[in-house]
Amino acid sequence: MKIAIYHGYELGGSGSNEYTRYLARALAKKAHDVVLICGESRPEKYEFISRSVALGRHGQPLERWSRETRLPASVTCYQLPRTSVLPVYLTDKQREGTVKMFPELTDSELAEYHDVTLSAVSSVIRIEKPDVLHCNHLVYQPVVAAAACSATATPYYVVPHGSAIEYTVKADGRFRALARRGLERAAGVIWIAREVRERILSLYPMLRPDLEAKGHSVGVGTDTSLFKPLKPGERSSAFRRLAAQHRRGGKTGEQRAELRRALDAGNVEATRRYWNAYDHRLEDDDLPALLERVPHDASLLLFVGALTYGKGVQSLIAALPSLLRRRPSTHLVIVGSGTYREVLEGLVHVLATGNESAFEALVSRGRDLERADMSGPMDDVAAYASDPANRREMWDNGPKLSRHVHFLGRLDHERLREIFPCCQIAVFPSIIKEASPLVLYEALANGVLPVGPYHSGLRDGLDELRTHLDAELWEKMKLPQEADLRVSGLVESLDALLGLVSERDLGHELHQIAVEQHDWSVVAARLGEAIEEMLSTRMGHKGSA
Repeated sequence: MKIAIYHGYELGGSGSNEYTRYLARALAKKAHDVVLICGESRPEKYEFISRSVALGRHGQPLERWSRETRLPASVTCYQLPRTSVLPVYLTDKQREGTVKMFPELTDSELAEYHDVTLSAVSSVIRIEKPDVLHCNHLVYQPVVAAAACSATATPYYVVPHGSAIEYTVKADGRFRALARRGLERAAGVIWIAREVRERILSLYPMLRPDLEAKGHSVGVGTDTSLFKPLKPGERSSAFRRLAAQHRRGGKTGEQRAELRRALDAGNVEATRRYWNAYDHRLEDDDLPALLERVPHDASLLLFVGALTYGKGVQSLIAALPSLLRRRPSTHLVIVGSGTYREVLEGLVHVLATGNESAFEALVSRGRDLERADMSGPMDDVAAYASDPANRREMWDNGPKLSRHVHFLGRLDHERLREIFPCCQIAVFPSIIKEASPLVLYEALANGVLPVGPYHSGLRDGLDELRTHLDAELWEKMKLPQEADLRVSGLVESLDALLGLVSERDLGHELHQIAVEQHDWSVVAARLGEAIEEMLSTRMGHKGSA
């Protein structure tokens, strides 16, 4: 088949960008010709792309280059033209030009985006004549697809992801109505997770019969060829490889020291100074020196992801003093970037220095310090610290944190693959609902046990592991959701799991689960079957008509 994938954004990074680039490559490996319609400015970076075509504002194509690849089918990348405003689900500092969240768009800005993008997508469909068009997100891709595909009777299907639902469709009635129209006209819907399906069905209960009839559960995947388990004796070499790949330009040691001095003086507002102070896309500027502080033979916990309040890392930090009393060789490695990083670094520092006044200020204003429309305390940490016994444990063992918590900055997959399998447990203590966390499957591929609260997409991932792991282990992998139980639950679960994983080598077993159930080749095969069923159903309807 020839499958066009309409993404609209870049291919680099995480989330739906990562989903798109891995899916495109996996489909081409299955001998499907792939047409990528996206906003990637440097497609030459991706070795699986065989041809690049730029699109003008009126859809006129300009071929840029072509090359041979080792894949059995072609991947052509059509670069969408940039409009005066680029609409996104969440704003960030990584994109150039004028960027706005969809609900902030004026009607004229939305009309310009619609017209230019429709011309571009219509042009690709006329040129390439795909068998089907794959549309990421609820908006705005299905809206354009509904119009572009009608002229050629090209079927399209929708693949909803989490961000568009929460930050666009729920936030603005314009997009709620447009998303409904895109769903109604689609030949099918691909569910990447049960959580996403339930959110859509609750948004559009009137569409439930239609969506259930044409919905297909396919899931998301991980690149099991990129990640692999390591034996303890191989960790030192992995650390050296990571240090050798170090890039300068990320957060500096002086910036970390500057923050500590400000907190010592009681200035918690200083945590807000660093949003634009360094390149959040990179690892820390002094990564090799930071890695030297991490014992290779220690019990390593890993968090990898966005550093926001909603990811719950504050609960993990607050749990560590009690865990260190029980498991003194435990270290926590934190990989990721975000505007909450300095608050989390601050929490480590005030616990390590016994600065109770700064601790109270950070905890009471925890969500106010996030770069988001949030306010209120760190309710999970506040609830835990309200117990005198817990509080005493935090101050007695808090000084150890300065040597046992390691912030490394953001690592791309080529670098993450080195440190991930050096860890025993990957902890994802999210407070917010997760659509389909790819890092959970990445943990499996690395042979690392994933742990998270039993809700949303994390619940889906944990449920899939239930039949593969023994009951005692599986039960401890489920963290409590309630604010007053999060920190204490982490202490108890991680203490028990560190004991269990020290008694058995789970690496190969977890990696095999990833290979057999979650590799992108498996996802691509399931998607191909779903597309065939959609097209067959559509032809059947035409025949009966």
